Amino acid sequence: MKLLKSNKSLLTGNKGQVALFVALIFQVLFLFFAMIVNVGLVVHHKINLQNSVDMAAYYGAMKQAELLNSIAHINYQMRQSWKLLAWRYRVIGSAGDEQFHPYVHLPTGLIRQGMDQEFSNDPKTNSGQGNFMNPPFCVTYNPFNEGIVPNGETTCKHSLDPNVAARAIHLFKPPAIHANFISFAKATKQITINMQKAAQNRCIIVGPFNYITIGRFMLAYQLDQYTRRVTISRISRNMSQSINDFWDIDGGSVKDGSEETFKRNLSEANKESSGLTFKLYNSLADKGCGNIPSDNEAPPPWLSEIRVFPMVYYLDLKNCDFTIGSTKQPTLDYVPKSFDLKNISNVDSADNEISMPYSYFNGKLNNNPGLKEKIKYIAQSMSLYNDRYRFVVGFEKNPWCEAYVGIKASSNPKIPFAPSDLTLTATSFAKPFGGRIGPWYYKNWSKGTPESTGGPTDRIDEQLPLRVKDIATLQSDEKFYANPLRIANYSKYIGDPYGLRSWRSLAYMTKALYNLNSKSPYRNVSPITATDNKILGTRSQAAPRIEDWSTIDAGVDENKEKDILAWNNEDDKESGMRELEIAALAPDQFDLAYYSIEPNFYANYYKKLRDGLIKKIGLDEQFLRPDLGARVGDPKLEKFSVKDQ
Repeated sequence: MKLLKSNKSLLTGNKGQVALFVALIFQVLFLFFAMIVNVGLVVHHKINLQNSVDMAAYYGAMKQAELLNSIAHINYQMRQSWKLLAWRYRVIGSAGDEQFHPYVHLPTGLIRQGMDQEFSNDPKTNSGQGNFMNPPFCVTYNPFNEGIVPNGETTCKHSLDPNVAARAIHLFKPPAIHANFISFAKATKQITINMQKAAQNRCIIVGPFNYITIGRFMLAYQLDQYTRRVTISRISRNMSQSINDFWDIDGGSVKDGSEETFKRNLSEANKESSGLTFKLYNSLADKGCGNIPSDNEAPPPWLSEIRVFPMVYYLDLKNCDFTIGSTKQPTLDYVPKSFDLKNISNVDSADNEISMPYSYFNGKLNNNPGLKEKIKYIAQSMSLYNDRYRFVVGFEKNPWCEAYVGIKASSNPKIPFAPSDLTLTATSFAKPFGGRIGPWYYKNWSKGTPESTGGPTDRIDEQLPLRVKDIATLQSDEKFYANPLRIANYSKYIGDPYGLRSWRSLAYMTKALYNLNSKSPYRNVSPITATDNKILGTRSQAAPRIEDWSTIDAGVDENKEKDILAWNNEDDKESGMRELEIAALAPDQFDLAYYSIEPNFYANYYKKLRDGLIKKIGLDEQFLRPDLGARVGDPKLEKFSVKDQ
């Protein structure tokens, strides 16, 4: 009894309850600790997975941006190439006019009174101030043809006359021989005949020289924009080849690069997970934006070509086949001609006399087969209706095809105290950071349409030729076919109402053109700048010379230098004309507002594309061209970029 009383706690169980309570508390604390660890690790691995996916998406968007920036700059190169063509046509082609041109190179070397202004008249309503809307191209004036005609002679003096087709050149006719002046009359007659022969020899090459020169300009542009257009198409098709991957500028897999970036940022548990998955989504290959099975030279739907059919006139002379010595006074007629061939399939057809030089058909060039063959080569190669070498002034980006990269990944990290495997999932999207491809042609782009839409007054660049999809559209309306808005031109600044029709632009550019020549009376300014002294030192003979453009129309494979600017082929070095052309195509206010321009394209993009993606997609390296002004193979000019313009 006494023993039971002394062990009363054993009977009541008080000490056991405390022990049990302590054990329960410890268990609860342990479970709470395990829960904290479990939740903490889940949150940690989830955040790590999301951060890794974000980094992978940024990587993919960065690679997408790099390619888009490449496309944007090549698109700007196409803009510069178009500017060069328009400048050559309007500035060089009209500088010989002596009647209406704002720059009077002889005898004053001054700008015509009242024309030093940003203005241009409409020849339809004010023909008394000249035709700056659609002038015929004429280059047969001094100093271009110094080796052919006497100083001061020009067949371009009326090229800006709205009524140039009514103009004519009247040559001397041999005098009648009177009995009292037989010896004197015979001598005078012979002098006149000799003058007629010389005039005829020069007459028969006026049309061919004008035709070949502007033809070379147009063909050089066609070939240049063709290579750049194909390069853009192939790069963009690569970007839209697969919804799961595309190649970067170095030719590597973007998916592989993104996945490697993803894995390098994973925690150890996520990285060692047995259920680790990774998927890349490329928006430019999905939902109507991916490649359409077609010619590899056609871009995917998120890029649209801006195609034009430019109308270019040149000046020809008619009646050069007159009979020398005839008592009838020879009359040479000015005839502005368009490059639009009548018979595309057969350039030798007499139907094409309305567009090709008269001398090509009347037999007067039979003694000059080289000149005749050059005319034929240009006519065959440079058809405005040639679909492969079509005139494309650039591309516009479809706003309904957004560029972005998506990444989705999942993992099954091993987490202590977890009752079962846990699947974590993360998704991220990133848009490329960069500039813009370039301006649309029109101001509106409705959803579901393949290109921007509008009318002539809705054009963003109001001076570009009318956009025409195909030859059938062009020929469907006679008024549309002959519309002066087909003439080559471009805006220098936003809202530019004149482009290169501007009197002031023509005046100062033409003044610079004449001052390329170091001799009087062409040069009337002192060489005070480094560039001016460089121009004067670029050749052994005075500039400008038609021969400096003799190789610009070489085929894609033959043009190893990838250069379409003037070049002193005689001394194999830069020419003064080249410096002026670079000044003409350099970035202006319109370009800076609407284009993404890479200052150092050669170092930042050209080399990477050449050694990487271009090889990967199997594109001939000749199609990848550097900036205008560069010359491949020349130690000083190969790396030439926009920053050097």
